[in-house]
Amino acid sequence: MQEYFAEVSLPIRELVEFVLASGSIDNRYGGGDLYQRANEGSRLHRKLQRQSKTEYGDRYHSEVALSDDRVENGILYHIFGRADAILTDSEGTIIEEIKTTELPLSSLSGDPSSAGYRPLHWAQAKCYAFILSQKEKLSSVRVRLIYCQVETEETISFTQNFSALELETFYTGLLQAYRRWAVMRFEWTQLRDKSAKELPFPFESYRAGQRQMAAVIYRAAAAGSRVLCQAPTGIGKTISSLFPSVKAMGEGLVSHLFYLTAKTSTRAVAEEGFSLMQQKGLRLKRVTLTAKDKICFLPERLCNPDDCPYAKDYFDRIQDVLFEMLEKEDSFTRQTIEHWAKEKMLCPFELGLDLSSWCDAIICDYNYLFDPVVYLKRFFDHRDRYAFLIDEAHNLLDRARGMYSAMLQKSDVLTCKKLAEPFFKPLSKSLNTLNREMLSLKKQILAQEDNSEHALSFPSIPKPFWKAAQNTLSCCSQFLEERRQNRKYTLFQVEENIPQEILQFYFDLRFFLRIAELADAEELQHNFCFFVSTKGSQVTVKLLCLDPAPMIDSRMKLGQTTALFSATLSPPSYYKTVLGCDHPQEKTNSYSFPSPFSQENLCLLVCGQINTRWAAREESLVPIARLIHQMVSAKKGNYLAYFPSYQYLEKEAEVFSKLYPDIRLICQSPQMDDQERADFLQQFDHPDSSPALLGFAVLGGIYSEGVDLKGEKLLGTAIIGTGLPKVGTEQEILRDYYQQKNNQGYDFAYRYPGMNKVLQAAGRVIRGQNDRGVVLLLDDRFSTPAYLRLFPEHWHHARIVYDSDGLSKILHDFWSESSDQSTK
Repeated sequence: MQEYFAEVSLPIRELVEFVLASGSIDNRYGGGDLYQRANEGSRLHRKLQRQSKTEYGDRYHSEVALSDDRVENGILYHIFGRADAILTDSEGTIIEEIKTTELPLSSLSGDPSSAGYRPLHWAQAKCYAFILSQKEKLSSVRVRLIYCQVETEETISFTQNFSALELETFYTGLLQAYRRWAVMRFEWTQLRDKSAKELPFPFESYRAGQRQMAAVIYRAAAAGSRVLCQAPTGIGKTISSLFPSVKAMGEGLVSHLFYLTAKTSTRAVAEEGFSLMQQKGLRLKRVTLTAKDKICFLPERLCNPDDCPYAKDYFDRIQDVLFEMLEKEDSFTRQTIEHWAKEKMLCPFELGLDLSSWCDAIICDYNYLFDPVVYLKRFFDHRDRYAFLIDEAHNLLDRARGMYSAMLQKSDVLTCKKLAEPFFKPLSKSLNTLNREMLSLKKQILAQEDNSEHALSFPSIPKPFWKAAQNTLSCCSQFLEERRQNRKYTLFQVEENIPQEILQFYFDLRFFLRIAELADAEELQHNFCFFVSTKGSQVTVKLLCLDPAPMIDSRMKLGQTTALFSATLSPPSYYKTVLGCDHPQEKTNSYSFPSPFSQENLCLLVCGQINTRWAAREESLVPIARLIHQMVSAKKGNYLAYFPSYQYLEKEAEVFSKLYPDIRLICQSPQMDDQERADFLQQFDHPDSSPALLGFAVLGGIYSEGVDLKGEKLLGTAIIGTGLPKVGTEQEILRDYYQQKNNQGYDFAYRYPGMNKVLQAAGRVIRGQNDRGVVLLLDDRFSTPAYLRLFPEHWHHARIVYDSDGLSKILHDFWSESSDQSTK
């Protein structure tokens, strides 16, 4: 092999798409086929491959891995990919590439001069053909592109014959065009790894538990395993996960870091962690990805060159801008991306995604890995040495359930039917059929005796409904394609004869059927439930994901290592099960680290005389008001009380205000806008205000998690109830599922999720080393063994009180000790 100074490894598709992409961003229906993915419509791929195997027998081989190692201009390239099929017939060898499409097949062509020609698809197949020609010493190879229409499952194919010389010229041209990027990537990786190896811990010393957490995450990266870390507030879990992962990257154990979060605020903390390490000498390129709706410059998101100047000629201009940015910047925050995007007139959302391909660390929302539609396909269509750092991992279960659940409503069907009728009779007719199927489901619900919830679940989707939905999607696709071809655009406004309701329904229906396809897989059928509810004339059809663990597991398998961490991951057996980490053959170790704060700083009290169950709530209002007042009166300052529902909160607020009008009471409401939410929290910025401030909030809401009120901004919280989810048909379905699966239905559906809300709310009190505060748990169930065993280690000093006199004395003594300590 020739001598080389740099080495680069990349997939064929990535090489092709990066070098050959051109034109504008155009996501109008039927456009944007530039990044059509081979794995979309995998069922259709398998179906076509089975048919070809039957026809050609041993002459047909599917999913063939191909790779090429060669030196070109001093660069050693490792190029790899997987051809959909290789077959032989009487005329020789054929490389087959299957592409699923939502376009009408009549709009596609195999003629390079035609608008229906897809050059990237041909380029990918030609790369496979070249590698095969070298391996098998073939003088020529035929390339066959097969397009399968998703809705109709009809196919069309185009075949071209290429000589080995043509293929080699094309392939080496791609490598030559990629050379400057290959050199940049190689040189940067050398610099990054050297700086990571030499990087010291960015603080003078480790906090309690911090070194241990960093060590277990590094060991997981080295072993290629997963780890579950319960890290209490104050341990510094962000830097405890980032630092060992960067060190693992420096040792070549990890290629990219993905810091995945549920909230924007935690992304800022990750940025601060990287910034600290960069100040200590780390050379690492990082990007923070922002949702399209938030970062788009236009008042209405219309991603096409006619409506958006930032979309026009994007792919023709992006490479030079990317190269310039990567030469000048290491950190790509939202502000940095917006600055460059405005200056260069490029779409900021797509710019962030393109930057991610060249960055070492990506800070982003959970959905970029776990969502079945919007995940980062450029990374996660293949496995690599990725490190997934999942912050606030207790949120992942509900988020994943939402990502893999889908819903349709009868009112939307009727709206679209009326809109489509004047334009396209077949669509109107298919929507009418779908409406009838929904009415049929409604009749089955109403036929059930004692069905107070007006809901019904089915083990699978009824075939008539599924068939009607598929037919509607096909008609909708045809309608939108016809409208697209005749469509005229003006900036920021679409003509009224393009019904946006139909477009939105099309996306909703397409997603529903995608989830239906997933749920129909034999190994996943029990993880989903077809659920129908009715209220008045409305019928709502849902595909509920009961257990997303297999999907979460499959995504984490795309990487080298995963660290899931949160202040509340108890009990670990529950989180291992629901987050897909309970494989007996792939052991996931779990750790619980000690709190760095002294237990003496938290006065944790269980008020065992309070019953907050539904039947006793009216009777509990006055006793709860008195206990909360005792907490607030023991030391002047700011306090929060958390309730299981808005209804309970409002009733308690009415009682409390009458009994104690001298206390300034503010209440969270379900209608609050962003400014009102901020104003509520801002009230706590003044700990010395008079009179005392008491906030009423909902347990599990925006003020019970991610709120950082340090020092004396918050002196205590009262938590009313055990946080159990509201009993309803859907929750009971979940309970039945886990009861059948592991005989822990109540715990998995109610007790564990509720206790997590309690722990999160209680964690608002002690936020710093010198903070002191009170937590009152107001429910007699907290004093039972079933709940006491769920208390984390730093709660083992909790005391149970049964009367107001005992509470007053404990609170008085606690704050007296605090006063004595402050005077020493």
